[in-house]
Amino acid sequence: NDMKKLIKILLLPMVFGMVQVCAVAQENDSEKEKGDLYFVSETTVKPENRDAFMEFLKAYKKIADEKSGPDYGVVLADGAFRFPGNIGKEISGLGEHFKKWDEWNKNADIKALIDKYGYTEEYYSGVIWRYAPDLSYSSEGAETDVDRNYRRYTEYYVKADKVEEFSKIIKEYIQEYKKIGVDEEISSLWNVMGREAPCIMIVSSYEDEGAWVASDKKHEVLTKDNETIKALAKRFRAALRKYESYEGYYRKDLSHYNEEEKK
Repeated sequence: NDMKKLIKILLLPMVFGMVQVCAVAQENDSEKEKGDLYFVSETTVKPENRDAFMEFLKAYKKIADEKSGPDYGVVLADGAFRFPGNIGKEISGLGEHFKKWDEWNKNADIKALIDKYGYTEEYYSGVIWRYAPDLSYSSEGAETDVDRNYRRYTEYYVKADKVEEFSKIIKEYIQEYKKIGVDEEISSLWNVMGREAPCIMIVSSYEDEGAWVASDKKHEVLTKDNETIKALAKRFRAALRKYESYEGYYRKDLSHYNEEEKK
């Protein structure tokens, strides 16, 4: 049954190269980075199986809500389904994360659900990111009473000898944004495993695509004649090898969290 492959997606017990994972994590983690680590399972589904897969996710969430299953989010981004899970501050939390999902998926209702639905997976991968609070920004003017489910993702691949410089540039951007009143909500995450290192992902969150367009126009007005921003942009580009941008949607209706404030 092809559906059994789905165990790799929401269960996340796929023990792929743990020695390699730990080695990369030790190489990239630093004491300056105090944010949590996130293991993100990424998968694509063949178009003809997408509707069935969505029904599976809805049914899976219902069981998780009723039986207090492990926390997980669902994000549709860059043509794939992403399932982020917090594994704590240390890479050792990955083993506990897998164990928790192994135990949860012994649930009879989950097994029955997997037997009921069928789909074919095209591609699967796992990525680990570490949240960088010192490189993240939420302005005082950003609305906090709206659901920011529309996301803009940019993965910046930094030159190996420019990592510290790049971090400094982002901090200077944040200082200038605060000074000129840029209203944004931005999260930065350094890649620990799964991307060409070094790589940092910057995520901007908005109520919807229209809010992003309006914010982008306002940002342009605020920064176009700002000499500090122009100088930072030049340094920013000089520190990069390449970058990739794409949109995504956080699916609250498919995600499960036991604590209300995490939703």
